[in-house]
Amino acid sequence: LGRALVESWELRFDDDVLGQILVSFDPIAFDDVVSALRRNFGEPTGKSTDTLYNRAGTQVVSRQFTWHRSGQTMVATEFAGRQGRSVVSLASDAHLNKARA
Repeated sequence: LGRALVESWELRFDDDVLGQILVSFDPIAFDDVVSALRRNFGEPTGKSTDTLYNRAGTQVVSRQFTWHRSGQTMVATEFAGRQGRSVVSLASDAHLNKARA
């Protein structure tokens, strides 16, 4: 993924239909992964930041880039869930809507 070493893949299904793919990787490669996604999918349709705190109470800024295309949403999140992990998620909009319900 953007020449980054993938740590894990997670596949999520809805009634035997693949609804989402999550790819985890080391945050040190986040900028390279986002650059590769930009080359392949163009500029993101959304960008945001979130302030997180590690166990020592130190602030960490997490960036998130979103691409919407043809009924699918791809999101690249720096420091997803914990400081040592970044994630790219590709999901059908139907899966995301079902998860929100």
